[in-house]
Amino acid sequence: MSLERFYLDGTLAPLGAMVSIDGSEALHMLRVMRKSEGDEVTLFDGHGHEVRALIETCDRRSAKLKITKLVESQPHEQCVLELAVGLPRGGEAVDLVRRAIEAGADIVRPLVSQRCVHRPDKKKEEKRKDRFRQAAITALKQCNRNNMPGFPSPTKLRKLVLGEGQIGVFGSTKEGLSMRTFEKTMGGVPKKMMVVVGPEGGFTDDEEEFLRAAGFHGLTMGKHVLRVETAAVAMLSFFSSAAPGELA
Repeated sequence: MSLERFYLDGTLAPLGAMVSIDGSEALHMLRVMRKSEGDEVTLFDGHGHEVRALIETCDRRSAKLKITKLVESQPHEQCVLELAVGLPRGGEAVDLVRRAIEAGADIVRPLVSQRCVHRPDKKKEEKRKDRFRQAAITALKQCNRNNMPGFPSPTKLRKLVLGEGQIGVFGSTKEGLSMRTFEKTMGGVPKKMMVVVGPEGGFTDDEEEFLRAAGFHGLTMGKHVLRVETAAVAMLSFFSSAAPGELA
């Protein structure tokens, strides 16, 4: 039986050491999951590391745990996935981030394009990142991943640049390859990818033309028009599911 997972904001200590958890994670551990003294849990630090720990003492708002077992560091995913996406408003954006991380996203970059309803606001930037970080913790606990994703600042579509060795794709409502055909064309799933998903309403013709000229491959999602979060999760899930032998 797998142990409940909790996030430790800091560096995991060596075997036998004591660590403390407070704040929202302690509340989740003690009041929601009803853990108490003597219970064993899993802790992860967002940097690929994971340990087993025993709750030694606790009160209503904090817990002290003893590390009982070191678990082998979790290797990075076979395909490093960056998602650049036109976010919907409010809580839907947070939900999209959570689902994207569960589907394999290593980086979630808010995208600013012509039809985007979510516009960057420097005054709200830190609060937005905090909400995304909390969504990420929830997602990592759910899907047994141990590496905290990155959250770059919003980027205008026409300033998107592929990194060295990175292959870019975008969801097109007009024309493009299916994901399976793209995989066959590439000889497998690339090891580093940027997946670009437009806002509700999609990209304009000029934006699609720009992306193709910038080296991004247009992919279609079949005959149905999908919501932003559905398209993002579908594309991420396809590419993150590649086995090591299927990488290009």
